[in-house]
Amino acid sequence: MDSILGRVPMHGTSLLVRPEDLKTVEGLKKAAVKYLPVKDARNNHPLMAELGDMDISSTAGESEVDLNNALMKRTAHLKNSDFIPDIETVNRLDDMLNRIGGWVYKDDPDVAVGREIAQGNQPPQNGVQKGVLVLESSGGGGHIAVAKQVVKELEDDGGRVSGDRQSIYRKNVMENYMGKRMTNAMVGPWNKAVREGNVEKQQSMLKKRRIGELIVYLPIFLGTVFTLMSMKTPPKKVITTQPLGLGAILKAVSTYNHFMKARYPDWEPVIVEQKLTDLLTPEAIHFVDPLKSLGEKQRKILTLVIAGEEKDFSGAVKELLGEGFHNVRYTGNAGLPVNELFLSDELADYLPGEAVNIPLDSLSKNQEKLIREVPGIAQCLGETTEEGEGKVNIVSHINTDDHVHQLMLGSMPPEPNVMNFIAAHIYMAQCIEKRGEVRPSGMHVRVLCGRDSDGMPSLFKRACEVLGEWHKNEKDASDTGIPPWLKICPLPFQHPANIAKGGMRAHKYFTRGGGATTMEHIAMGRMKTSYEVAQTLHPVGNISIVGEGLCTSDDPEEMLRNDFPLIWEGGNARFLKENLGASITNKHHFLENIANQYPGLSGGLTKDETNGYEAFLKEFSGRWQEKIERDQSLPAF
Repeated sequence: MDSILGRVPMHGTSLLVRPEDLKTVEGLKKAAVKYLPVKDARNNHPLMAELGDMDISSTAGESEVDLNNALMKRTAHLKNSDFIPDIETVNRLDDMLNRIGGWVYKDDPDVAVGREIAQGNQPPQNGVQKGVLVLESSGGGGHIAVAKQVVKELEDDGGRVSGDRQSIYRKNVMENYMGKRMTNAMVGPWNKAVREGNVEKQQSMLKKRRIGELIVYLPIFLGTVFTLMSMKTPPKKVITTQPLGLGAILKAVSTYNHFMKARYPDWEPVIVEQKLTDLLTPEAIHFVDPLKSLGEKQRKILTLVIAGEEKDFSGAVKELLGEGFHNVRYTGNAGLPVNELFLSDELADYLPGEAVNIPLDSLSKNQEKLIREVPGIAQCLGETTEEGEGKVNIVSHINTDDHVHQLMLGSMPPEPNVMNFIAAHIYMAQCIEKRGEVRPSGMHVRVLCGRDSDGMPSLFKRACEVLGEWHKNEKDASDTGIPPWLKICPLPFQHPANIAKGGMRAHKYFTRGGGATTMEHIAMGRMKTSYEVAQTLHPVGNISIVGEGLCTSDDPEEMLRNDFPLIWEGGNARFLKENLGASITNKHHFLENIANQYPGLSGGLTKDETNGYEAFLKEFSGRWQEKIERDQSLPAF
């Protein structure tokens, strides 16, 4: 039988973790048992309480081979003490882990070089310490976006990402140190739950995050040690933009420093920067919990980089994290880790009421074909021109009197929210047509559909096809079609600069409370100044933070408490509400949110119009569901 990472285990030992282990409570118990410190303590370990009351003595018995038990004891000692291993111990852990589990972190080319150095087959790198290791994870688009921005800033300062003088190394702690199969087993179900809006599944997986930390500890520790050893330009700093395996990263850096100091007396210890990619609020448990668990020695070598102004978050450091964090830095609003356009005064050229042109990012061949074939989509997206080799260039022209709404719910937007948002706009337009009132000169509805992910049908494709059916009935826009003045624009994954332009031009910007998105709103709203000045550039009330739809009440406080299963997004949403005047909404309230300020709809919706929406939504969602059922049997787009 193949291991999760493609190697056959040696000595007939059991595998450490298989993908199926991550999908059931029974499997998780078995996986957790192998990572608990000693056999006698396993049944009483707090992790077992989180997984239920089932007796696990049969899985913790004598069938566990000595090699497996020894590795787990050493891992527990490494994780729970100030012990810094020597290089021989590192090599033993590496050997044992590979013999049992067949882990493939060594298949990363840089890690492979580091293993050769650790085994004494090559000398360690020496020279001026200018290198930087940037760590991200696959657990969220925000972590990756911030890592990209960090690398760009390092490049702007003269760093190199390749070649003999490479000084910037960027690694994904899951894909590079655990392997793609293991990453997909952990991240795939999460992405699927987010896309489907399956809140119960998301909450269930969040409860198991402590087990995840146990599983990833040793691979992240070893992968980080070996990467540091391999760097062509000796490192001076490790920057991590994600919280996974923070203790393992700090232990790895301490181990590497110990190794290098023994060989080079003038060696300057490598430091670690933890960049928080969410606001430091009580709800940010995915950052707060790992930071609180750090020992005194680990806190000394860590620099916390907190997004935002010191006046907003200095109190939270002591209140949430406790004492011992002596190295704390605040980015300020001008230094938020976002695309530079979000911090630029150029955004003032895209205020509501300005005539602007917003380009569409390059499309794949499948996406170009879809836009050409589906009725009405190309006309909504903007002016289309052909470039060389059949490449399509699309620019959206927005006139001064045009109204704009933008929906951006992250790189993996929940499909029920996208569907309800589109349906509410079509129904609103039909109400205006039935009344025969003055139509808006143009209504642009920009719907960001996120990435096309492996193994999942394209949300962009599905939105285009459903809209195409309604565009066929344009002549009957008051009943079964879409009037020509309503331009619903489904957009595939876009460059942050285009998102910034659309969001600034929008009269209403519907978004979620992800960390990177929240920082973008702060950057746009404050524009390097204060909350008060923000009103002149990004009008208060322009932002609506979208919850998951668990709460039918329209009370903002109740929605903040109950409608954000990722509770740190609820904390971000509260900050935006209190400091930038953001409103809180969800799919149940899209219609009323839009009606309150829709151009051409005097007096809002009548009672009959409001009551009629239920029947319309049932028909619209039925057509959408047909596409979902069809796509379940088709390959990914």
